[in-house]
Amino acid sequence: QIKEVLENNGAQIEAVQDVGVRKLAYEIAKNQRGYYFVHYYKAPASSIKEIERLLRLNEEVIKFFTLKYEKKKEVAFWEKACAKLTKTSETTEDKE
Repeated sequence: QIKEVLENNGAQIEAVQDVGVRKLAYEIAKNQRGYYFVHYYKAPASSIKEIERLLRLNEEVIKFFTLKYEKKKEVAFWEKACAKLTKTSETTEDKE
């Protein structure tokens, strides 16, 4: 569902990191554990508010936050993380 929200609002998904089930730092809506994903994507600035609005409406999403990378050092980190995740997912697919 999150992939659809992103793509329908002009986002280009670069990588997805499936972190798995983790204990939440604090209880949210009577949940002590949650399933974590990290989505690395590029999107027009004008669509971020709509993406966040739709994520708030999604009952399966209990918490999210958006990071904007602007500085060269931040963008370099983002690109490196995407490349690493893409390489990892390709290696996993090759094993299957």
